[in-house]
Amino acid sequence: MKIFGTILLLITIQAISVGQTGWQVQYESIGDEYYDLYFINGFTGWAINTWPPYDLLKTTNKGVNWNVIMTSGYRDGTGITFYNEMTGWLCTSSGGVYKSINGGINWTRSDCGSCGTADDFIDIQFINQNTGWLYGDYHIFKTTNGGLNYFPLNCSLIVYNGMFLDSVNGWVAGYGGVARSTNGGLNWGEYAITNEYRIQNIYFANL
Repeated sequence: MKIFGTILLLITIQAISVGQTGWQVQYESIGDEYYDLYFINGFTGWAINTWPPYDLLKTTNKGVNWNVIMTSGYRDGTGITFYNEMTGWLCTSSGGVYKSINGGINWTRSDCGSCGTADDFIDIQFINQNTGWLYGDYHIFKTTNGGLNYFPLNCSLIVYNGMFLDSVNGWVAGYGGVARSTNGGLNWGEYAITNEYRIQNIYFANL
């Protein structure tokens, strides 16, 4: 989920008037850009700030309060995800992929040698502690060993982002269409929408 400037929490979808939209500002820092936000449950979440001092924030009380857990971090961080309160992954727009095993305090760079010239990662997703996908720069990459290394997946669609519901069912969005896989990303069936649109994100709640 991408947001900029202000971290918001959806509290209701029933809008009574224009002034009562169902969104409540929980945290605001003028000049900062919070590029990605991820919650593992209703209480604990992380947010990436891509503006100086490039800090990483964490909340454990539903977003009411946010604490800086890392400063001078990844200025080009674009995606973050966690499997539990300790184990998480982060990607950057300069081709970096990192893993944390202490809740985001420290990060270790992962091997993405097979990513080749891909250097503009937009998002990262893990469905368990071993299986995850990298999206962006027209490519998709997958890991089955917790991010120790990644291998490319073939999809003719120019990919911007994607998501998997489980180990086999997933979708990617890109230039002019959407593609679906039912075998973990090994093969894709494409659905054209229009070449006039660049679909930047996609989300499914169920099959």
